[in-house]
Amino acid sequence: MADVGRFPTVSENPKKRQKLGRKKEKARDERLSGHKMGPPCQCKRLKCFEITSEDERLSLLDRFNSLPSKNEQDAMLASLLTVEKVKQRRPRDNDGASKLHDHSYTYSVKVTREGNSTTVPVCFNAFISIFGTTKAVVERIRKSLAETGFAPANMQGKHTNRPHAFTPDNVKKIMDHICSFRGRRSHYSMHDTRRLYLSEELNVRKMYDMFMEQNPGFKCCLESYRKVFTEKFNIAFGYPRKDTCSTCDAFEIKLKAENLGAEEMAQLIREKELHVRKGQVFYDRKSTAGQKAKRRPTFAALAFDFSKNLPAPNISTNDVYYRRQLSLYSFNVHSLPDDVVFFYCYDETMGKKGADDVASMLLHYFDNVLSPEVTHVELFCDSCAGQNKNWTVIRFLHHLVAIKKRFVQIKLSFPIRGHSYMECDRDMCLVNQKAKVETPADWMEEFRRSRQKPSPFNIVAMEPHMFQNVTDYVKPFYRASCPIATRPLREIVFSQDKPQLFSYRISWNGPMDTAVVTKPVGKKTAATLQPLRSLYQQRLPIKAAKYKDLQVLKQFCSTEAQHFFESLPYDGMEDTREDSDSEISEVSDTE
Repeated sequence: MADVGRFPTVSENPKKRQKLGRKKEKARDERLSGHKMGPPCQCKRLKCFEITSEDERLSLLDRFNSLPSKNEQDAMLASLLTVEKVKQRRPRDNDGASKLHDHSYTYSVKVTREGNSTTVPVCFNAFISIFGTTKAVVERIRKSLAETGFAPANMQGKHTNRPHAFTPDNVKKIMDHICSFRGRRSHYSMHDTRRLYLSEELNVRKMYDMFMEQNPGFKCCLESYRKVFTEKFNIAFGYPRKDTCSTCDAFEIKLKAENLGAEEMAQLIREKELHVRKGQVFYDRKSTAGQKAKRRPTFAALAFDFSKNLPAPNISTNDVYYRRQLSLYSFNVHSLPDDVVFFYCYDETMGKKGADDVASMLLHYFDNVLSPEVTHVELFCDSCAGQNKNWTVIRFLHHLVAIKKRFVQIKLSFPIRGHSYMECDRDMCLVNQKAKVETPADWMEEFRRSRQKPSPFNIVAMEPHMFQNVTDYVKPFYRASCPIATRPLREIVFSQDKPQLFSYRISWNGPMDTAVVTKPVGKKTAATLQPLRSLYQQRLPIKAAKYKDLQVLKQFCSTEAQHFFESLPYDGMEDTREDSDSEISEVSDTE
């Protein structure tokens, strides 16, 4: 059970601001990770860009961009600089008229060749070009090394000349107000967090307004209040009602047993920590892929998942608790580097939620959204066997790489059970699922209004003809069944280097195995690819009982919505029409 009735306390690990939430933080992160390779140095003495390969230079730039702070970036540059006193000067006619340097500097880069770290000397222009930095930055580091022997410390934002800075008493006054709110902790988290959750009805703005009402005349702006809130406390709004991990729950129950010995308890703790680490690997790799995609235009990192089914009509009348409603399906494709989101929306008469449907929407994204220059893709999704982790999707992705040659490589990663929270879940939380909605089209409009920053959600309204029969399309070139068990899979890699195979592993750090996916030579039933065919020829009928319930609910909707629900196809609709036609014919004959 969650802890109820707790009050906020000052935290050693305060709440972190959202990475893309505020302009200042976003600009800082872009400065740190946005260094780009400069032009070649055209050096005739060292030939820097000839003795270093493009992959080596890109690797150095990626390592430099991945450092989390400017201090660490400056320290990396300083480690590659050598400063020496000038030992000898050539004679000059007028030494006093010229400004002479007291130190000389040499530059180098460290690259890995044949498994060993090798130091390669480069010129000044090549040095600033490889790391995408400027002459002023390097000169500042050189000066600090010459004077102190250490890399300079970043002093941005650390000056103390603010005459109207908040006093400790002012900060304490705000902290006392925040501590007066009652909250509760989550019963589950991947880490031993001390985060406290306040009511979902609250936000920082409301708390600030309440503070100003209690302290009229107190000079405090919203930003000052927000700064204390984020830097002193670990607080969030809205109790997290996400599913718990069954394995974690089992460990908790075992650890609470009264007759547990010390050795057995230590073993359980080790097993639980190992399980949690395995869950964290998925998130770490997803984050790394997103950062990599920011720096390389030929690389894409995507997370995809089906969102919660939404009912239509979604209205306040009590009849909805007793009647079946039409379901709206939404398939989310989230681009990790820039948070651009595409929702593929359709109701249950347009399509289903099977493997062919998933492959069709991914194909639409690859063909119409993803840049043609992208050659490497990393995909992250949950392990739902009926949708993502199945033989149809595996064949489809292998086909894009090995046969269609759309990509050079695709990597597909699956989390462990219970630890599959992704950006797609965060996107769905932004949608007001309590909104008054009558038709699926109204839900799509609600999706468009749900987010403005960093960009609104993109909505693709799916039609039956947009779903392709991918299974039959790829069947002639592949084995009838998957050669390996898919349930334990953690990672699958499809590459043009191995057109008849795919690589996989069942543990994050285990060895990569391979499996043959194509049919043996001479047994292919088609020499060329056949065109894709539509999976559905027309709208899918719903159950007659659901159609009947919708006809009851439509009376609480607008005229346009009533026409929509009347036009829905349902089981037995043709028979009903034939009966109606026969009745009309009998009446005509009688007359």
